[in-house]
Amino acid sequence: MPLWATPWLPALFAASSLSCGIACALALAQITGAASAFGAVLGRLAAVDAAVIVVEAAIVAVFVYAASQAGAPLSNGTELAAAQSVRELVAGRNAQLFWGCFVVLGLAVPFALDIVLALRRRPLPGVVLFASACVLVGGFVMRFCVVAAGAHPVLSSMGVM
Repeated sequence: MPLWATPWLPALFAASSLSCGIACALALAQITGAASAFGAVLGRLAAVDAAVIVVEAAIVAVFVYAASQAGAPLSNGTELAAAQSVRELVAGRNAQLFWGCFVVLGLAVPFALDIVLALRRRPLPGVVLFASACVLVGGFVMRFCVVAAGAHPVLSSMGVM
């Protein structure tokens, strides 16, 4: 799959996985009641998550840019298929999922909420749970969109799509 033949994809998945793990830890602390005893630590963890989200956003930008450059080969002459996959990702059938659920709901909203949580001294259970849910939904949608966009040129060349 040409879209996946870049070192930026494992970096993107790793950053997203780290953010999802932090979101799970924050949500679990709220659900179990541990947040009341570890409020300061969880505030710092929210700040770390905000930093990871910034890194994830930068990686996805570089990933999309690198794959969209038809003149810059990604893997043994597959640059045209990779560029087609990127067009599918950012403007194709799943573009609304990618921009709305991943970029806005999975990156921008949790980043803003993580900043709020990092600056407060007391935990806000509803905000933590909502931010965690946004991160998890965004992580799932990003993976779905990348897989669908990467498979699109291969399947369409076979006459399946």
